[in-house]
Amino acid sequence: MRAELMVLGRAVNLSRQGQRRRLVIGIYGVLALAMVFLGWVDLWRASGYYLVFLAVLINHFLLGGYGRSGLVRPFDGKAPRQQNMASPLIPLGIYLRLTSALPEGDWRSDERETALRDRVHYQAYQWVSAALGAVWLLSGWATAKSSSLPVLHSAAEMLLYPAVLASVVLMLTLPQAMLLWNEPEMAELDAE
Repeated sequence: MRAELMVLGRAVNLSRQGQRRRLVIGIYGVLALAMVFLGWVDLWRASGYYLVFLAVLINHFLLGGYGRSGLVRPFDGKAPRQQNMASPLIPLGIYLRLTSALPEGDWRSDERETALRDRVHYQAYQWVSAALGAVWLLSGWATAKSSSLPVLHSAAEMLLYPAVLASVVLMLTLPQAMLLWNEPEMAELDAE
C-alpha cells in the first residue's frame, strides 16, 4: 500500500491509519451525498450512470487496486505495460515520457499484502452478496401484486433501482476501502 497520494500536484501523506479512515469516510460521504442529490434530480433515471462513473473515478484515482494510481497497489500483480511510442506532443515542443519503468516494489504486493487482499475480498463480497440478496427480495416484492399488502409492492418498486446502484458502488469500492480502513500505521509496518 502506498503511504502518499498525489492530489493536484501535492503529495498528501496518508501513512497514519486515522488519515486513511477519514479518507474512506469522506469517500463514502461524497458517494452518499451524490446518490441523494441524483435521486432528488431525477430519481436516478438518467443520473444513476453518473453515480457509477463517479465511483469508478474515485476507485481509479483515490482507492486504486485495479489500476496503477491510487493508494492500493494493483491486485493482479502484473508489471505495468510498457509503451515505447513517440509522444504526440513532440511537435508542440512539449515532451511527455510515456515509458514508465516502475520499480518492482511499486506494483508487486508481498505475501502479507496478498493474504490481506484475499481476506478483504472475501469479506467485502460477503457484504456485496447480502446487498444482492436484498435486491433479489426487492425485485420479488416489486413483481408480486398483492392485494393484501399493496404498500409493499410500491415500496419495493421505489427502492429497487437505488438498491441496485448501491450494490454496484459497493462492488466497485468496498475491497479497497476495507484495505485502507484495516491497514495499520505505516511506521509499524516498517519496524517489522
